[in-house]
Amino acid sequence: MRSGHAWKVLVIGLLISSPVAYAGDICFTDQDAQRLVVDLERGRNYQEQIELYRQANSELERQVGYLKEVVALQKEQLLLSRDAVKQYQELIDYQRKSYEHALQEKKPDLLKKLIDSLGLIGIGVLFGLVL
Repeated sequence: MRSGHAWKVLVIGLLISSPVAYAGDICFTDQDAQRLVVDLERGRNYQEQIELYRQANSELERQVGYLKEVVALQKEQLLLSRDAVKQYQELIDYQRKSYEHALQEKKPDLLKKLIDSLGLIGIGVLFGLVL
């Protein structure tokens, strides 16, 4: 029984020694309560905006990834186009050289034919004058 009595004395002592709190110290004024509600609403709105920004950022990051792929493909296409232009230029140079070579080979034939033709005309004129 003594321990029960000691227990009661301890509880009563704790209750007496604890500071007394007044209702005004614990409760908020109407202005403080309104400010808290407004701040809580703003916080909720900020959280919603943050989530929207996160979603938009995620979408933009996805688009950036696609654009990087497009840039890589365009670079590859540009390199292929440059190679094709180089090959076409080499082909044109080869054809030009071939045509120049063929023309050089035919020049003596044309010159020879021209000289032969002029010679025959000259001989014909001489025969015409003599007769």
